[in-house]
This record gives sequence, C-alpha cells and structure tokens, in this order.
Amino acid sequence: MAKNKKHKTQTGGLQEKKEVVVETEVVTDELAEENPFQQKKQQSKKHKTQTGGLQEKKVKVIPTKEEIKQEEKAKTAKLKEKKKEANKDRPNFFVRMFTRIKEVFGELRRVEWPTLARTLAQTGVVLGVVVLFAIIIFGIDAGLQELHKLIVPPPAG
Repeated sequence: MAKNKKHKTQTGGLQEKKEVVVETEVVTDELAEENPFQQKKQQSKKHKTQTGGLQEKKVKVIPTKEEIKQEEKAKTAKLKEKKKEANKDRPNFFVRMFTRIKEVFGELRRVEWPTLARTLAQTGVVLGVVVLFAIIIFGIDAGLQELHKLIVPPPAG
C-alpha cells in the first residue's frame, strides 16, 4: 500500500515522499505461548525506504505443525535419494567381502614375520618377567601375613 505525501526538504523545496507499507504476519506472544515447541524463523521482506533505496525488514514467523512435518518429509526424501545415489555404484555384499578378504591376505604377505630364534628369545624374556613379578608379589604377601600374625593374636581355642 503506497501513500504519497509532500514534505519540505532540507533545501526548502517540496519533494514527494513515497511510503510503502509491507503487510506482514504479526506473531503475538499468545501464539508463541500456544506453540512453544515450534521453531521461529526470520523472514526478510524488502521495501522502499523514504529515500527510495531498498531496505530489508525482518519478521519472525512461527511455522505450523503441518509445515514442519512437510519440511521433515522433504529432508528425509532428500537423504534417501542421496543414499540411493551413493549406493548405486557400490558393489553387492559378497563382492565387497571377497575384496576385503583378498586385501587381508595381501597385507599378511607384506608382514615381516620374526624368525624362530627371535620368537623364542622374546618368549623367554616375557616368561622371565612374569616369574620375577610372581616372586616379588609372593614375597610381599608372605611378609604381610607374618606382620598380620604379629599384630593380631591367633584365636584361643
């Protein structure tokens, strides 16, 4: 809706002033209280300013439940479509499994396996460390048992 008004400019001459009123949907607090879980969106509308330039006017709009459902359905449909396109070039399950097994055997061929002597030497080191720690733990346990017998007298009986 445009209104024409005449007003004085700073230079003293008369100039025609055009105002354009943009009709927007006004969201009241009552609507926001009725639908607290709905997302608020900002919608911008351009309108002419007093100087004739364009300026954006932002208005908060609360979408209805139906609009939200439609948006969710559209997003879901897009995701399904993208998934189908991604899987289009993908081979079937058995081909993928066979390929994976081939890759595993290829990697096993590249592994540098230790010699028998090195394996026996490393096994001996591991067993030696295990026996050493078993002796240390046994010694601590025996010492704590003797200390316990000194502190707490055996039951009479």
